[in-house]
Amino acid sequence: RRNAFTAMAWIFIPAHCFANPRQVWDLNDTRAQTLCAGLGDAYLRVGGTHEDFQRYFEPDVAPRNNLTQTSMDGLCAFSDASGWPIVFGLNAQRGYNDTSAHAWDPSDAQKLIRYIRARDCNVVGFELGNELNLGGQPHPSRTQAGKGYFTAALQAGHFRALADLLMQEYGGKIGRGVKASPFLVGPDVTQQGVVM
Repeated sequence: RRNAFTAMAWIFIPAHCFANPRQVWDLNDTRAQTLCAGLGDAYLRVGGTHEDFQRYFEPDVAPRNNLTQTSMDGLCAFSDASGWPIVFGLNAQRGYNDTSAHAWDPSDAQKLIRYIRARDCNVVGFELGNELNLGGQPHPSRTQAGKGYFTAALQAGHFRALADLLMQEYGGKIGRGVKASPFLVGPDVTQQGVVM
């Protein structure tokens, strides 16, 4: 049985495009907003390979890897104008090299989620990491995290931490796919024949 989450189209904006949003399109362009609204229902997925390098609102981080509040505001305004809710990909590598257990550090994600909630942005889902099943294979989004061994058990622990964070930040209400109760999406895996 299909639900609204699987029946709608998915439109993708790579995370690194926030350093120069015009690489995709001008999110403030009213013609683009009107066009997108006219295309019908869709989810706007923000993430991809560079989500695993992304930081949020950090003035000391290189612009290519930093989502600013201005960029987030533009994304929220675009979502409102187009009617496309956002599914946001979070950095799964944050904290990977900080402990021998490779625990996920949710502090950046928490900062972003709190901003999203305060801004009343239409984010209806969060995913954690991009194609982490690539394991130790050479891949741009894996090289920063040591050898990149994101096992199924490690990912399960990270997803549990994200679920706990979302439960805390959304008052125990998650899973309905609306901004007051977002989905936890994932894991995002590739189909390159690599298994965990």
